[in-house]
Amino acid sequence: MKVEGPSSSTQAAHRRAERVVAPGFSIPTQEVAQQQFARPVANTQAMVNVGSLLALQALPETREEKKKRLTKRANDLLDNLEDIKIASLTGSLNPSHLATLKANLSGGLEDIEDPELQNVLQAIEQRAAVELAKLERAF
Repeated sequence: MKVEGPSSSTQAAHRRAERVVAPGFSIPTQEVAQQQFARPVANTQAMVNVGSLLALQALPETREEKKKRLTKRANDLLDNLEDIKIASLTGSLNPSHLATLKANLSGGLEDIEDPELQNVLQAIEQRAAVELAKLERAF
């Protein structure tokens, strides 16, 4: 293909401008474009009342929910202790491990109706507290 200088690009622009628009299609005028943007805001009645969501959150925990939450807490403590063990064996133990364990341990003891879960959780928390005390002395 031979390039003939700047005049060739202007010729192509003129050819594009001469094309016929397909039937049934028209370029919107300025008035039509403004009318499309001036539509009313959608109905906001479908928004959920925030007060009802807050009231739902304030409902007391069921026994099963409390048991799940405390079981997750126990598992998190065990995971923290495992991470600390691995970090101490690899020599990569740092204060962030200590802070994470302290944050997870700060939840405190709660009364649980299941005595077995209560005993297990107390044993895990006691072990975590001992490890925390040892690590605080080391750092």
